[in-house]
Amino acid sequence: MSILIIGGDKTDRLEALLRSLGATRTEHWDGRRNSDCHREIPSHTEGIIMLTDYLNHNAMNRFKRTAKKQKIPFVCGKRGTAQIACEFSKLAGMCRGCGCRNAEG
Repeated sequence: MSILIIGGDKTDRLEALLRSLGATRTEHWDGRRNSDCHREIPSHTEGIIMLTDYLNHNAMNRFKRTAKKQKIPFVCGKRGTAQIACEFSKLAGMCRGCGCRNAEG
């Protein structure tokens, strides 16, 4: 699964976590430049994670609209890896029983 991370500065831990959960490729846009808001989502992207702590509302809304239009699943979360792990598990359809409503059982 190819994941695009939008927002944040240092995403090494998050990228390692995503790889351990099955992501085969990750790409990161920090979202700090105005030009980032106008970038096109790469065609190989299978999921998007938006780190809301580092992303302005206009950029987030634009990427949400684009993802919905292209039928790319996306999740929004803060920078904490536990929350992102849960959200990514939902995105991949494999919740690991973290206590969320998607837990199997």
